[in-house]
Amino acid sequence: MIYLLDTNVISEPRRKKPDANVIRWLRNVNFQNTFLSVVTVGEIKKGAVKLESGRQRIEIEDWIEKMRGKFASRILPITEKTFLVWGRMFGTSGVVLFVQH
Repeated sequence: MIYLLDTNVISEPRRKKPDANVIRWLRNVNFQNTFLSVVTVGEIKKGAVKLESGRQRIEIEDWIEKMRGKFASRILPITEKTFLVWGRMFGTSGVVLFVQH
């Protein structure tokens, strides 16, 4: 199974009180089967830019770069197919979308 992770899923470990179910799922999923969309990378960047300059903004900017490195070949470009998947993801109540190629 291949998974397209939403912004809230990839960001969950950074929360002060992360959801235990999401953390457990992230620990048990095969990392090589997880993907990000460029939309997710952009949403995280947008959140960082909205912060005033300071420690938290620097930490998030660093985290974005680490995520980009970890997911290097698994960041999906913006295509019609990607946005159809995105539409299904946001049209459902789940936080993780199961995508099969």
